[in-house]
Amino acid sequence: MTKPAKNGSELFKKLLRDKLTKNEMDDVFFYYKQIIGIIAGVICGIVGIKGILGFLFFLIFQFFLSVALYNKKIDENYYIDNFSIVTSNLSVAIPAFVRREIEFIFNEFNKNKNGLNGNQLLYLLKSIGIYLNNDESASLLEECKTNGNLNLNNFYALMQEFYYDENIGKMLLTALQAHTKEGSKTITFAKLKHLLMTLGTGVKLTEDEIDSFLNVEFNHVKNMEISFDEFIYK
Repeated sequence: MTKPAKNGSELFKKLLRDKLTKNEMDDVFFYYKQIIGIIAGVICGIVGIKGILGFLFFLIFQFFLSVALYNKKIDENYYIDNFSIVTSNLSVAIPAFVRREIEFIFNEFNKNKNGLNGNQLLYLLKSIGIYLNNDESASLLEECKTNGNLNLNNFYALMQEFYYDENIGKMLLTALQAHTKEGSKTITFAKLKHLLMTLGTGVKLTEDEIDSFLNVEFNHVKNMEISFDEFIYK
């Protein structure tokens, strides 16, 4: 989505005073969801929710905050379904979340403030669920040996190769496969619910919160199995 015509301060002033139209709320979400992304990234960094589990936490976190704001401040003539609320301006929230999470991950491994060498970088990538093959690992080690330790900006550039839509889908698929039988292409509603309830160590979602999220996304398959493709690409 393009940047709203009204500036952020005008939008939020009206948000505090009045109910909004759908277009005005979409404009608010342009800024609001970037803030949500940053906050979610900070939470993930502080409590240790990494990689794909961090991304799942972000999706659920922005779901609840977006629906709460929309239902409270939208004019009654402009109600839309929860799925549309959640996906509105999601594309601007993801980069904000990813950048903040990447910064926390990097700083966690860069205790001496000298940047990361090749071996540290490979260990970091494995810790967030990114596994390189032998050729990729050798190439990365050689690059670090030639160019020196990676700083934060170098790390941002590297992580852009992993945090794009197709690769996020692959990471989600790997996470689902790790919790199902080998060769399975579906996951039960109950098992997916259990997986979401065990995200991280410092932030725990309640059963009611997980149920609300899943009922919006997959209410029609509550007593059936959810295909990996449906969960990842819905």
